[in-house]
Amino acid sequence: MRSECKYEVFINEVKEFANFNNVPEKDFKEMRKRTSKLLAGETPDDNSNVSSMVQFKIKTYYAALDKITMSLHERFSQSQEILKDLAILNSDRLMAKDSQNLPSDCFQHISLWLENINTDQLRTEYIQFKNNIYELINGLELPTEIHDDTSKVQNTEIDENDDCSSNDGNLNIMDENIDLNKNVTITTIIQLLTKYGLDSAFPNLHVAYRALATIPASSASAERSFSKVKLIKTRLRSTMGQGRLESLLLLSCERDIPIDINIVIDKFLQSSDLLKNALTFKKYYI
Repeated sequence: MRSECKYEVFINEVKEFANFNNVPEKDFKEMRKRTSKLLAGETPDDNSNVSSMVQFKIKTYYAALDKITMSLHERFSQSQEILKDLAILNSDRLMAKDSQNLPSDCFQHISLWLENINTDQLRTEYIQFKNNIYELINGLELPTEIHDDTSKVQNTEIDENDDCSSNDGNLNIMDENIDLNKNVTITTIIQLLTKYGLDSAFPNLHVAYRALATIPASSASAERSFSKVKLIKTRLRSTMGQGRLESLLLLSCERDIPIDINIVIDKFLQSSDLLKNALTFKKYYI
């Protein structure tokens, strides 16, 4: 991106966008720089004749790219080694049909992050799960019917050629199923481990994928929580306990979750006998 060629491509795309949306201003306005009289011993400044396009490239385009690159480096430099280990758990790499061995130092930093993970066992579980991933995905959703009634009407005598052709057809169907299931996500892998009860057979792999699935893509959720804390825990509520604060934060952040008032009343009246007697409906017989 930080090159003359990429900059020209960027400017051309902006001009095409301006033409498509009927934007009147398509070029930078050239501003004449006021020149001052040179004194004795001074040399003329050649930068005074720089065009507005060049100034935008240096002061805005390159400056923005440098700022973005620096921010990404500062944010992810500390967790870069962990991200390398998590990249091996990527679904595309897991579904790849290759016989390449895993790196000798893989999963070392993820074991430092997750203390309950054994590096050697995780490597072994990953290889075993990779070798059986296609069979697990094809059996994830069973068909509605496994017996075809029309097969009873057909003849039982089948030629060898028919056998070969039917086998080839079955293989093609299996290949189609595999091709359809190539776009596997992390959620699908966790669903496989949970549905088949493989979390006990692959405990380290299950913990690693659960940790990978819960990593936020951005810090928006955390920043939203901190902003809600400022609104809830004000100066007048400075003595609020941790339990009540967590409950109020949950109510404030997750407003889209519906609340059943009847369930709330039932839990509230169970807190004491006085509330239970006051809120429970009683029948009086005369």
